[in-house]
Amino acid sequence: GTSTNLVVVGLAIAYNVTDPKTSDPLKFPVFGITPLGVPYLVMGLIYMLIATPFILKERHGAVEDVIRNPREYTVAVMVAERAPIIGDTILQAGLRGLEGLFLVEIIRVDGKCLNAPGPDTRIGAGDIMLFAGQVETVSELYQMQGLV
Repeated sequence: GTSTNLVVVGLAIAYNVTDPKTSDPLKFPVFGITPLGVPYLVMGLIYMLIATPFILKERHGAVEDVIRNPREYTVAVMVAERAPIIGDTILQAGLRGLEGLFLVEIIRVDGKCLNAPGPDTRIGAGDIMLFAGQVETVSELYQMQGLV
């Protein structure tokens, strides 16, 4: 970069470094390093093109998942104030073994978030439950009393 060139030129002047061919004071033009830099640039680009598929794992985000699998999505349901499942565990309420659905998260009334809650987690009034699964199986949730 420019600052490096200025430092090197300053040192060359301070120590009276001269060009061995012409005995003139050593100069560093802006593009003087280009003949050395271009081959390294080309080698670096070739390396990145060849090595990238092996080094970086294939990753995709949630948006791509929804685009690839439009039949899978998430749905949030809330536990009503007088739901019969209040105080039950997830297992007792029958929310653990739903076909094609998985309970991803529970958000409590106080804002506390329980990620991947266990089967012994108790259900409270006003809890918001986030399920992930297939569209066809979501109707099971709405058939349960107390989930809105």
